[in-house]
Amino acid sequence: MTPVRPSELARLRERAETQLRARPATVPGVPAADLQRLQHELEIHQIELTIQVEELQRAQAETEASLARYTDLFDCAPVGYFNLTEDGTIRLVNPQGAQLVGTERSSLIGRRLGLFVAVADRQVLAGFLAQVFATTARQSCELSLSGAGAGSPKVVHVDGLRTADGQECRAVVWDRTEQHRVEHARGQLAMAVEQAAETIVITDLAGTILYANPAFERTTGYSVAEAVGQNPRILKSGVQDTEFYLALWEVLHRGETWSGRFINRRKDGTKYEEEATISPVRDATGRVVNYVAVKRDITREAQLESQLRQSQKMEAIGLLSGGIAHDFNNVLGAIIGNAQLAALDLAPAHPAAEALDQILVASRRAAEIVRQILAFARQESRDRCRVDLEPIVAESVRLLRATLPAGITIVASLGTGLPAVLADETQIQQVIVNLATNAWHAMEGRPARLTVELDAVMVDAALVASNADLHPGGYLRLRVTDTGGGMEAALLERIFDPFFTTKPVGKGTGLGLSVVHGIMKAHDGAILVRSEPGVGTDFDLFLPTVAAADPTAASGSAPLRRGQGQHLRVIEDDESILRTTARILERLGYRVTALRDGGAGVAAFEAAPDSFALVFTDLNMPGLSGIDVARAIRRRRPELPVLLSSGYLTEELRGTAAEAGIEGIVRKPATVHELGEAVGQALQSPP
Repeated sequence: MTPVRPSELARLRERAETQLRARPATVPGVPAADLQRLQHELEIHQIELTIQVEELQRAQAETEASLARYTDLFDCAPVGYFNLTEDGTIRLVNPQGAQLVGTERSSLIGRRLGLFVAVADRQVLAGFLAQVFATTARQSCELSLSGAGAGSPKVVHVDGLRTADGQECRAVVWDRTEQHRVEHARGQLAMAVEQAAETIVITDLAGTILYANPAFERTTGYSVAEAVGQNPRILKSGVQDTEFYLALWEVLHRGETWSGRFINRRKDGTKYEEEATISPVRDATGRVVNYVAVKRDITREAQLESQLRQSQKMEAIGLLSGGIAHDFNNVLGAIIGNAQLAALDLAPAHPAAEALDQILVASRRAAEIVRQILAFARQESRDRCRVDLEPIVAESVRLLRATLPAGITIVASLGTGLPAVLADETQIQQVIVNLATNAWHAMEGRPARLTVELDAVMVDAALVASNADLHPGGYLRLRVTDTGGGMEAALLERIFDPFFTTKPVGKGTGLGLSVVHGIMKAHDGAILVRSEPGVGTDFDLFLPTVAAADPTAASGSAPLRRGQGQHLRVIEDDESILRTTARILERLGYRVTALRDGGAGVAAFEAAPDSFALVFTDLNMPGLSGIDVARAIRRRRPELPVLLSSGYLTEELRGTAAEAGIEGIVRKPATVHELGEAVGQALQSPP
């Protein structure tokens, strides 16, 4: 049956009831049976109409309830609803939509949504609407609401669909401001992690790598793709033992943070040191789900720390050596001075003359050894001078035999009658020691043979072509050869780089060969290196030779400077050196007054300031130092010459002495000739 509209049903019902009330009992010309049948049909229609009316009433109530529910949903929805025309005019908006744009709902109808969209996104809105009205498919976009009345900027996501009649767009708008902020923060965090200089690694609870940032690749040489799925043990160098890693995991299993240092191995096999902090990562319930490691390559810092410790150690050794050398030089001074005095009293043919000569030779050698130790430990500046390398190299070889392990065979082949070079003896010895130490480490675990050779060579054009530091002419060649493991060409190119080393941690600083290179450059020399893996390494060091010395200029043949009875004051706290110095000066023709400390010397000077021609004072003494004595004297008699004696000379001491007005410094232990020359020059007496 075709549904009837409610208004028509009511009219029909009213008509039927009227007819039923007014119907006659009989109708002329109509049989009673037909009339009865018609009456019955009318009653049935009345019942049907009543049912339809009741159904329509129920449907109307349901429609009204549904409309109320829709209105509630529309008005109370947590998202914005907009009906928009193709140009963005707002036809309908719910309260949340009005709140998103920050304007009263009643004033939005008829206005364009674009007014509340950031200028940069208005083209996005226009494109979105064009797509909605061009298709029946749902369209989406993201906009920034920051226009008039929008308050603080908001980021919204918009979904739109064209209505069935094609006249409007129904748009649903979600506020994504907080989500966008969180995503932006996460993006910044991810960007920071990706661009961080520190290595960042995330693992599961078993230690399997789940993530590694690009710094991991720069530090280790392994790509991120190679690392993910692997265990960090691929970096283990073997330096740290099993107990080290067990202790690490014990801390992590307790849910605590571990901090420490690793000695790891890169993909190319080189070792590096890194500082690491490994922390547990917990989920919302507090359960540990991952570990994150933040690590920093500190190889260079560790090397600098090692150098600082080495420098501090050498400084301590220097201080200790200075104290020892002061006493030892006094002993040597007494030996040398008395031996020379005894030699002056003996005829050249006396049986004891040769013995005294040997005492003097040994004493001078001991004095030079002390001087070298001081120079090396405290880096005393020494001028390059004309030297014969053969005795220097021979002395260095003797030193190596005493210091290198007994299992190393040391072979020396030193030429004789070789030309001299301009060199600093201590630095040349340092070169030999550094090369020998480097060879020792290279020969560990192998048959060890170290060869040191010294000969004279002429450098020709062919050799010059192989090294730009060489020039045609005469050179002394110092060759140091080892039977170590040798080096490949790639390593040879870097051996003189500061801090580059192939030695294990603790066995090398990476400075030994760079120091050798620097010393050779300072001596106008050159280095040639040949090496073959598995065979060994040869270092050839070239030092330019100098012309032969004038044989008449030998220091031993110079006449002694003698005094003419001048009165000298000698101040020295060591009794043996005081007595020896006084005897030498008296033997040279001076009158000497000897005192044991600086305070007594100053007091004696104050008592009779004009009774002395020169003051000769030791530097290190109890109470007043030699510098203090000189200053006190110069304040009263600026013209009085003062000489200073010390076993250790530095640029700082020379500067301080000059500032105090000291005429000169005599290095301990001094010979008779050196002492006579210094005093004679200070007094300006003729030789």
